[in-house]
Amino acid sequence: MNCSIVGEKYIPQLKKLWNECYPEDTDEYLNVFFKKCFPLSQCVVGLENDMVVGVIYLFPCKILNENVPAFYFYAGGVFKSQRGHGYYREIIDF
Repeated sequence: MNCSIVGEKYIPQLKKLWNECYPEDTDEYLNVFFKKCFPLSQCVVGLENDMVVGVIYLFPCKILNENVPAFYFYAGGVFKSQRGHGYYREIIDF
């Protein structure tokens, strides 16, 4: 597995992963997230043969009004079939 920051090309795979990890979220929520929020995020994924294994979404922020750049961890997950191999840790470490 290798890690990378990806863009809109991966949205169909990312939606499938989101549905598996957060089944309570509606299609309407996903559509709003990927239309309005995704472009603002850094989408860090683990890839195997150009297929998404796992993801975390990071949003830029500032620390304690001190103008120190940082990222807010919003959501993440790994496909159930890929869990237990340390992929999530690799994505976070990236």
